Amino acid sequence: HHSSLTKLYLTGNGIGDELARVLAVALAKNSSLISLILEVNDIGDNGVGALAEALSRNSSLTNLNLADNNIGVGGAKALAQALARNSSITNLNLVRNQGIGDKGAWVLADALETNFTLTTLELSDTGISGEGVRVLIEALRVNCCLTNLGLSMRNISEELQKIFRGLIEINKSTSEPQEAFGLKIKWWLDAGCGNEEALVSLALSKLGMFPEANRRRILFECLLGSPEHGTDVAASVDSKRGRTLYWFAVECGAATTVLMNILQAHPSLNSLRDVKHRLYPFMLFATMPEAGVGDVLELLLKKPDLVWSGICEPEEARGKRKRT
Repeated sequence: HHSSLTKLYLTGNGIGDELARVLAVALAKNSSLISLILEVNDIGDNGVGALAEALSRNSSLTNLNLADNNIGVGGAKALAQALARNSSITNLNLVRNQGIGDKGAWVLADALETNFTLTTLELSDTGISGEGVRVLIEALRVNCCLTNLGLSMRNISEELQKIFRGLIEINKSTSEPQEAFGLKIKWWLDAGCGNEEALVSLALSKLGMFPEANRRRILFECLLGSPEHGTDVAASVDSKRGRTLYWFAVECGAATTVLMNILQAHPSLNSLRDVKHRLYPFMLFATMPEAGVGDVLELLLKKPDLVWSGICEPEEARGKRKRT
C-alpha cells in the first residue's frame, strides 16, 4: 500500500464485489488514506461487508462515498456494525442505494445512538419511507454529533420535518454532547412532541454517557428545571423511578429547582434520607446556599411528623431508645 496516498477517487470503475474485497484488504492496513470515493461501482452487500470489516481496523479514513451502488439491508447492517467500532469516519454517503430501505434505516439508527464521530450521513433515495425516517429521527434524540442527515422528505408530514430540523439545529449549535442531549429533551418537552415518561426513561438510560457530575447537572436542569413543566415531568413516572431521579439529582449536585420539582411531584420522598449525607430533603436544602428559608420550610411542612419523630424527639422516647 502507498504510505502517502490520502485521497483515492475510483468513480465508475466497475469494481464490483470481488475487487472491493481486494481493496478492503489494503484499506485495513493503510494508515494515510482519508478519503475514498467508490460511487457507481456495482458494489453489493458482500463487497460492502468486506469494506466495513476493514473500517473496523482502519483509523485514518474520514470520508467514504458509496453512492450509486447495490447496497441492501445486509450492507447497511455491516456498515452499522463498523460505525459502532470505528472512530474516524465523519462523512458517509449512501445515496441512491435503493435496497437499504426501512430495515436498513433501523440498523443505521441503532448505530447512530452509539457513534459519536459521524457528522454527515447521506441517505437520500435509498428506499427509506416515512417509517424509516421516524426511526432515524428517534436516533437523533440521542445522537449529538450528526449535523447533516440527508433524507428524502417526500410524503413526510410537516410536523415530522419540523422535529427533524429542530434536532439537527441543536447538534449544529452546541459542541458539548451532554448540552445537546439536554437541550433536545427540553426542546421535545417545550414543543409537546414527546411522552414525558418516555423522555425521563430515555434520560435515565443515557446517564452512563455522562458520568461527570457537571454534565449530569446540565441534563437534569434541561429535563426537570423548567418552572412550566418540571414538576409535571417528574410526576409522569412512578414513585420508584421518582426516587431514582431524586438520588441521581442529589448525587450530581443538581439545582434546588430541579430537586424541588421532584419532591413536589413525589411528596413521599420528603421522609427519606439521602444515601451520601443521610439528610432529609429539608435538611439538605438548609445546607445549599441557593436555597431560601421558604424552600426549607415548605419541605418541612410536607412532613411535619419529622419534627416529632426525628428532630425534636421527646426525651422520654429517646431514653427508651437508648435502653433498647
